[in-house]
Amino acid sequence: MNPSPLINLAFNMNKLLGSTIYYIKGRECFTPEYWKIIPIKVTEISRKLDRNGKDLGWAFIANGTRYKLSSLDKKWFFTKDDAEEFVENAKQIIRDGVQDERK
Repeated sequence: MNPSPLINLAFNMNKLLGSTIYYIKGRECFTPEYWKIIPIKVTEISRKLDRNGKDLGWAFIANGTRYKLSSLDKKWFFTKDDAEEFVENAKQIIRDGVQDERK
């Protein structure tokens, strides 16, 4: 029997709070050579409502900024190795694309 999504969410949030996660700074540049991997500590996890009572969902706070939990594994990585692997894969994709254009 699979655990409910709420149990999985609670477990992951408990694991996330107080941990260091890794952000890739400079991704808007599209040039992986200029990207930097920045470690950031998660200080809070919360669910927020706007003034009208609309649920904005679960998010984590890191360095005073609120980020949606759905951005984990897209912009944020749990280990430095995962972040480095992402950067290396991006560099390889760009190298392969440049080689294809030269043919």
